[in-house]
Amino acid sequence: MATIIAGRVETQQRADDLMAQLQSDGLAAGDMQAFYVNPPGQHDTYPLGGDVDADSGMKDTSVGQASGIAAGAAAGLAAGALAGAVIPPLAPVLAVAMAGVGAYAGSMAGAMAATRTAEEEKLETETSTPDHEAYDTRRGGMMLAVRVEPANEQLVIDALQAAAVEDIERAQGDWQEGGWADFDPLQPPHKIAAESRA
Repeated sequence: MATIIAGRVETQQRADDLMAQLQSDGLAAGDMQAFYVNPPGQHDTYPLGGDVDADSGMKDTSVGQASGIAAGAAAGLAAGALAGAVIPPLAPVLAVAMAGVGAYAGSMAGAMAATRTAEEEKLETETSTPDHEAYDTRRGGMMLAVRVEPANEQLVIDALQAAAVEDIERAQGDWQEGGWADFDPLQPPHKIAAESRA
């Protein structure tokens, strides 16, 4: 197993520039690889796609749906009662029908209100300060991976930190033919804290 130092860079060009810099510092081209990592949820590990059997952003939807059903049914019942006052013979039918429609609409509205928004999803998975749920999740983007030896490990860490590379991590992996052969995007990264000294 090889020791690998890796981190997220903004673009392929930035990765190429860093690899050129590391080569000028004495690292071999075959000890570096740049590749794209899909964002969380887009690794297709399940037959129907996705990475997990449940989306953490939807964990509160059942509560929102239940409260939406209650509110919608009450509003529908009230609307049905008002309509029934205009047409008395249809009052029971209208009240039940409107309560059903209200409950259905309320369940949809309640579930959507309790679902994480697109902005919240982005904050969790793509920003430089992910929330606690995403801290151990490898975020998507261009990744630069470098196979290191004890003699040059700190040089690589320092170079990546100086270049403001995000989510720098240390891993043990199978390095074959110039690449991280057993890279698993679903494995939590072992991040290296800023100002690390190995």
